[in-house]
Amino acid sequence: ADDRLKSCREFVLTVVGINGEALHYADSRFFADREIVHTAMRTMGVELYGNETERQVLVKAVQKDGNNLHFASEELRADKEIVLAAVRSNPGALKYALDGLRRDDDCLKAAGLWD
Repeated sequence: ADDRLKSCREFVLTVVGINGEALHYADSRFFADREIVHTAMRTMGVELYGNETERQVLVKAVQKDGNNLHFASEELRADKEIVLAAVRSNPGALKYALDGLRRDDDCLKAAGLWD
C-alpha cells in the first residue's frame, strides 16, 4: 500500500478489521495503538475480552502466532516468558526478541537452535 495509507489511522483500523495480518505492513507507530492492535488480534482469532493488560494480550497473540512478537513494545520483547511463548509457537519469532534474549540458552533451545 501507499506510504500515506500505511500512516492513516482510519485506513489501518479498517484494513486490520478485515485482515489482522495487515498490521505487519502498517506504520510501526500503530503497534502501540491499543484499538488497532486489539482489532488486528481479534481478526486473527485471538480471543480478547477488553480488560486484558498489554502483556496478557501479547501472551495470547504470540501463542497464536509467535510472529506477533513483532508488534510488542521493547519492554515486552525483552520479557523472557513472552519470548519463550513466541518461539515455541514459531521459532522464527526469535528475530523480534531484544538482543539479549536472542542469545539466551533457554530461548535458543525453545527455538530448536540449541540442544
